[in-house]
Amino acid sequence: MSSFATLEDLLLEELRDLYGTEKELARILPKMAASADHPVLQRLFRDRLEDTKARAYRIEEAFQKLRGHLRRRPSRTIAGLFAEAHAAVRAPGFESIRDARLISATQRICHHEMAANGTARTLAQALGEYAISNFLQHSIDDAAEIDRRLTTLSAILFQEFNAARTMSPARHPDLGPLRASPV
Repeated sequence: MSSFATLEDLLLEELRDLYGTEKELARILPKMAASADHPVLQRLFRDRLEDTKARAYRIEEAFQKLRGHLRRRPSRTIAGLFAEAHAAVRAPGFESIRDARLISATQRICHHEMAANGTARTLAQALGEYAISNFLQHSIDDAAEIDRRLTTLSAILFQEFNAARTMSPARHPDLGPLRASPV
């Protein structure tokens, strides 16, 4: 674990973690969009990609302002969450189940982003770095909105899945005997 002499050192470390998160998210979002079956989920992932790139750029600007050395280093916590997202992308089986896994993995990442941005925002406020604090608050708000949209979409997906289960398997290509699919 690193040692920090100042709050600014701690803020820089938090920003490094956030930067690594945004860069990794920018790498996996196109794969998540391609893996998703539901068109709304596909669009959400594609739209989020542009926001993610913009957040990474704002973190780069913060580092220039603070004269810090930027390196891409996501935390071990977020690395585990991205491993879940990669597993969801490659998951075999029903498309609607894979979409549910993608939503679950994405919501976990959103919750981590809200917490990490909140910590960094509070540090920036304590240091009088209000421009940095404001963009971090904006990032928290973005993640909360994505989380809300994913919660709404998951409810819709589950309703559609339950409605489809009442159809005969011959009329619905996703359904057959509900059993584990081969890995």
